[in-house]
Amino acid sequence: MRPFILSLLLLTPALPSEAGQCGSIIASVCALPLEEAAPARKVLKVTPTATPYRTGDRFPVETRSLLLDPTRYGLAPSDGTWHYYAMAGVVYRVDRASSRVLDVIRSRKTAHLR
Repeated sequence: MRPFILSLLLLTPALPSEAGQCGSIIASVCALPLEEAAPARKVLKVTPTATPYRTGDRFPVETRSLLLDPTRYGLAPSDGTWHYYAMAGVVYRVDRASSRVLDVIRSRKTAHLR
């Protein structure tokens, strides 16, 4: 095993001079000298997501799927006059007759719904 490793080490080409100077075996990593490659501080800005529909807005029930088992997500069962629809992690309680949003519900249990 040792002769095999030794032969591999002898057959590998020497590091390019610029790659050897920066301490990496990949030349593209050494594009800038170490003095200029200081890591910049990265700031993550999160914009709060706005719900596209608010209470009283008309919800497009014809393009969205009905949430069939609301108790699975900790929601009250539908009484027949309204239904639940999920869109982008938000659940909407929508009036069955007028398709108006009655309530906007956000929770951890429904965040994965699309």
